[in-house]
Amino acid sequence: SSSSSSSAMARYLSGRSAKSMAYWRGWDAYNSYIRSAARSVEGAAALSIDPVASLSSPFTGPELLNVVMAAARLKLAEGQQGNTAGAKATPSAFERNPVGIATDLRLGGERLVIGLVSSYFRDHNLLRLTRSLFSLADKRSLRLVLFAESQDDGSELLREAEGVVEGFIRIRSMSTPEAIRAMRAHRLHLAINL
Repeated sequence: SSSSSSSAMARYLSGRSAKSMAYWRGWDAYNSYIRSAARSVEGAAALSIDPVASLSSPFTGPELLNVVMAAARLKLAEGQQGNTAGAKATPSAFERNPVGIATDLRLGGERLVIGLVSSYFRDHNLLRLTRSLFSLADKRSLRLVLFAESQDDGSELLREAEGVVEGFIRIRSMSTPEAIRAMRAHRLHLAINL
């Protein structure tokens, strides 16, 4: 199982390198392999080593959720390793700040809270590309909170984005601990750095 995870990771990294070098021959086969890997426990665990990089593959929502959940399980397992003969392991970040797995929380009706952090929440192409994500998000199941590392440029584009999300916090002038407290206050299930 460890070797299959290593093999999956090797293929994944090889495919990312090929993509980065615009080496497109075999790209469809690579994507097919990655998508099948994301559906298996071992493959999702291998991909979860680099969950942000795995966003570059065209996963469906459930496939990406498998990768993220595998990452959470690995973090939980890390906190349990080394707990032998009465010795208390150092609690993991998940144990110190428990929030649960998003699917478990949503079974109780709670919406998935996603925090998006970016220095491009201003008149910028990234905001142009993502604004429909904000306006078309299913507000019954998702709550989007934007954390801006940029200054307010006063643009109409920014005002439009601020108007369609449930939270917009400018963290540019905050210290790191203050920004973390602001994020914790929103009880995020997932934070993505754009």
